[in-house]
Parts: sequence; C-alpha cells; structure tokens
Amino acid sequence: MNLEPFYSSLAKFFRKNYRKAFFLYIAFGRKRFTTKFLDDRMKYMKEKPLDAAQRHAIKNNWRGCKVDKRWFQFYNWTQVEKNTFEVNYVPDDLFYCFVYDHYNNTEELKAIDDKNYYDLYFPDVKQPRTIIHIIEGQCLDKDYKPVDYETAVKMCVECGEIISKPSVYTGGGKKIHFWDKTQDVVVLEGLILEGENAIIQEVVHQHPSLDILHKGSINTIRIMTWYHDGIVEVLSTIVRMGVGDSHLDNISQGGYYCGVNDDGSLKKWGYTNYGEPKLFHPQGAVFAECTIPSIDECKELVKRIAYRFIRVSKLASWDLSIDTEGNPILIEANLSYGALDLHQVANGPIFGDMGRDIVLEILRQKKYRRFNRIVK
Repeated sequence: MNLEPFYSSLAKFFRKNYRKAFFLYIAFGRKRFTTKFLDDRMKYMKEKPLDAAQRHAIKNNWRGCKVDKRWFQFYNWTQVEKNTFEVNYVPDDLFYCFVYDHYNNTEELKAIDDKNYYDLYFPDVKQPRTIIHIIEGQCLDKDYKPVDYETAVKMCVECGEIISKPSVYTGGGKKIHFWDKTQDVVVLEGLILEGENAIIQEVVHQHPSLDILHKGSINTIRIMTWYHDGIVEVLSTIVRMGVGDSHLDNISQGGYYCGVNDDGSLKKWGYTNYGEPKLFHPQGAVFAECTIPSIDECKELVKRIAYRFIRVSKLASWDLSIDTEGNPILIEANLSYGALDLHQVANGPIFGDMGRDIVLEILRQKKYRRFNRIVK
C-alpha cells in the first residue's frame, strides 16, 4: 500500500493549520498588549469622554469595521490645539493584528531580525563600529572570527567606551548597558559573560543639534517606511530623546518624542510616554526651535535599504542618528513592530485619509474575515 499520498496530505494539513494557529497566537498576544496600553492611557482621559457627535463620526467613518472608539478618544486627546475631531487614526489593535500581519511575515522575521547581522545586511551603510558579536554565547570579532573571552575583554578596553545590547527580541531599552574606562573592568567582564546573543559597539558621538535636545543620550530619528505599489514611501518621521540622567532615548524609559517636519524642523509639541503634550524638554530645549540636520539624507537612506527586506517586511521603522559631521548613522532596523502610537500622536493618522480603506481591504481577505470576529 502506497502511503505517500496520505502522509503528503497530512503534512499539508498540519502546515496550513500551523500557520493559522501561529497567527491566532500572535494576534491574541498583540490584542492583549494594545488593550493594556489603552487602559493605562485612559486613566488620563476620564474627564474627556466622547460626545454623541464624535461617536457618530467614528461609527460613520468606520462603517463595516468594528473598532474600539477609545483609540480615537486617546489620539484626539493628545492634539491640544486641533479644533476638529480626527476619525482617520488607525486603532492600534487593528493595525498590529491585521494590517501589520498583512504586510509583514512575523514568523520569518524572527529568524532574520538580529542586530548581529547588520554588518552583513548593510555593508554600504554607516553604522556604529562593532567591537564584538556574541552569538549563542560565542564571542566573534567584527569579521565574525571567533575570539576567546580574554581577547574580547581586551578589545573592549582598547575601545574605551562601549555599548552592549541584546541582538534579538529587543525592545524598550531592556538589557542595554554602557561601559567606559571610569568603571571597573569587572563590570565589563560581567556584560560579556551575560550576553547569550548580544552586540558590543563603540558609542556614537552625535551631532550638536541632537545634543541640544538631550546631551546624555543618543537621540534617534525613527522613520516608518511602507512598501506598496512597487515603491517605498516614508509614512512618518519622529525624533526620540532621553530625559535626565538616562543614556537611553526609549519612551518606555521615560523619554520624550516629537514629530519632525519635512524640512527637519521639529513640531511645536513633544510628548511623554502617555501622550501628554509638552512645549519643551525637561532639560530646557524648546521643540519648535530645534532642527534635525540631514533629514533628506536620512529618508533617502531608509528608502534605499527598505527594499532589501520587502519579502518579509513591507512596514518597517528605522532608527538613525547623525554623527558630528552630519552623516546619517543606522542604529537599528525595526523590521517588526515600530511604535505606531508615537507616529500617530506626533504626526497624525499613519495612512492619512486612506486608513479605513486600507484596513477594510485587508479584512475582506479570506484569511482575516473569520479571525476579525474572534480577535475583536
């Protein structure tokens, strides 16, 4: 008896249902995360409920799509000087459960989204100088040649000032450490031993224009790109900055962010992690008086390199800095996720007036019609 057709059909069944199960697992996780995010921010908006006209506007604009109206309450609350109620924001849960999944392949991204391979992905792009790659606990030099632990420590000491960060499953500035010669070498040794998958790089010295925002941290320009109809387009640009004694610009670590205009000037209002609008940075910088240099070069750079990942990531966010000579430096490629809320708070609806049409077009696909009811 030939069992090959039976086993082939069985394998096909499991492959098909594995993909469905994987999507549901990811979608439910994203739904829980975005719901908690929204619940936390609603604490600030209890005194500003939606009125009947606003609820009607949301329902009318998003007809045919079930949405949580609180997302519009949150986003409009952050816009202190707008006289109109904006209904084109894309709710975060719809974005991460369906829009993001439509444009990005989360399963395959897990295999390639690794900072340790940036030197291979971007050999023609200016990046922080790599001192040591740590892959599965193995120390490698910048050319991916094995080095022993003692040599790795010596190379870092010779550099003088380094940053160590996880190379995979990163976010929120977790497990990022700085070391310089004012600290004990024992601290450095511990960082190297701690890293199962990490990258150690030379610390970037940023442009004076970024120092104005916050000198103690590397302040990064985050640009979201979208590949569609055969081209890469820049959807939104913001700048993130640290606060106080922090070396990190991560918003979850207390940092601020602000929208960037096309000419590199900052918008009038910056924001905290909770979307609270601020006219100036705690250390004194007035956002509207600051400008990011080389903004056109930054945009052209990310549009160029975004094509390299369009098979697995058509929606990506890129973190860059500017060196002392005004050259863009690639800090991180966020091929998965990208802080939608920061972009929409700082710059408005991520897809402009097309948000609802894009979401509905995606939800009409067979893959999502059934899951939309389950996840929502």
